Amino acid sequence: MLTGNINWVAAPDDTNYWYLFIRFPKTNIVYEWKDLVSTNDLAGMSLLIEETILKDPGSFYDNEQANGDALYEKVKNGPFKTKLVTQPLSLPAFNLPYYEGLNRYQNKYWLGIYRRDELFSIKFLLEVCQLCIESGIEQICSTSWKSILIKDIEEKYRKDWNYLLDKHQINVRHAANELNFQVEDNSFRALQLKNHLVKYLNDDDTRTFGVCVGIKTRRKSEVFSSILVRRRPLIPLGKLGLFYVYDILCAKDYNPNERTDFVYSSSNPKFVLAEQLRRAVLSYYEHGRQI
Repeated sequence: MLTGNINWVAAPDDTNYWYLFIRFPKTNIVYEWKDLVSTNDLAGMSLLIEETILKDPGSFYDNEQANGDALYEKVKNGPFKTKLVTQPLSLPAFNLPYYEGLNRYQNKYWLGIYRRDELFSIKFLLEVCQLCIESGIEQICSTSWKSILIKDIEEKYRKDWNYLLDKHQINVRHAANELNFQVEDNSFRALQLKNHLVKYLNDDDTRTFGVCVGIKTRRKSEVFSSILVRRRPLIPLGKLGLFYVYDILCAKDYNPNERTDFVYSSSNPKFVLAEQLRRAVLSYYEHGRQI
């Protein structure tokens, strides 16, 4: 849930207010904001927080000592409608969402579109926008899995959306093993590693239901996951390195909303990594059985 640097979570007892969680850039520090913020002020508050962090990078950017209270003091007097948090938000247990396909809910449909290379052509996106306008859909959503989501599709427009998918050869039935992965933004190396691991899991017919697997190839990048595969050089040479190996780390209780709890396996060469990941997935299910 807390995949970004500025994370808004709807208040369960007041639909017009939101909890705010700050994950300071390039760190694992998460700070729960002291105020609930009105829906109409989310954009303005987000902009002010972003500007404040970037104006003082020494305090708030890539700093493991980043102080959430100090950021709050700098922002709290902004022209926003807020009210004090009376009790901390209890985050729900993590459930990996299904975010692909044309699916019915009530009397309408939602469409989730995922691309293996995480790229959408401009021509396709323009046609998506045009069809949204023609069918009265006011927004296109994005997800942390780098997919897009269109909601409120009426039955009479279903064939138009299917035709658009046919026209652009968009597959909306990828294997669950593939949909469970999170990778860094704009990282061809991470995508290559993901494809390598997915192929092994598919060939082995490994069950990965409910597991969120992350891939991290850059120092200080932030990846949301139950199980994290981290690439690192055995011999660092400044920004470069020699002889890369892989660590497998697990979040506390395998909950992606929590921080890393333990190292499952370290310094793995690539040729054994996929099997080690498969075993880590089995440990996830064993943990679930014991709860």
